[in-house]
Amino acid sequence: MTRARVLDRNRLLAALGDATVVVEAAARSGVLHLAGAANASGRPVMAVPGPVTSALSVGTHRLIRDGATMVTGSGDVIAGLRQPWYP
Repeated sequence: MTRARVLDRNRLLAALGDATVVVEAAARSGVLHLAGAANASGRPVMAVPGPVTSALSVGTHRLIRDGATMVTGSGDVIAGLRQPWYP
């Protein structure tokens, strides 16, 4: 799959979902593009924090630092969908 198709797929996924929850993401993960597309389209972005020693947590930590809602359980996702910005 070409990079352009991956980016198109990410935009489509962001548009179809009510929210985006990122569980793991390395620093240059493609899922960060998905989260950016979701954010740009006004969809909530949530991220699960991971161990600070894990390379697969760098992206989720950056998302949280940049304003994504931190998720530590399913209740956080449900609560996030009940926020005033949810249509």
